[in-house]
Amino acid sequence: MKLLIVDDEQKIRELIVKYATFEGYETAMAENGMQAVEIARAKAFDLVVMDIMMPELDGFSAAREIRKSYPALPIILLSARGEEYDKIHGFEIGIDA
Repeated sequence: MKLLIVDDEQKIRELIVKYATFEGYETAMAENGMQAVEIARAKAFDLVVMDIMMPELDGFSAAREIRKSYPALPIILLSARGEEYDKIHGFEIGIDA
């Protein structure tokens, strides 16, 4: 299984990759939404784990762009924000969790 880990904070990316690799997953990393879209278009992934608040292109916008090419690709958004609006908006654009 191939995972794309997207977060603007390097420590968070590295921590997720460390645990995913330990569990046997193949991983790739992106540090912002623009990179995530480019990488997702270039390689096939089984799951995307992405932060919401990032520079250049936020997680919502990046997920929307990735969905255009891969409508069935599962995407999980991570966020320190806990507002209901964020959850509803994520589900409206097709986020899985």
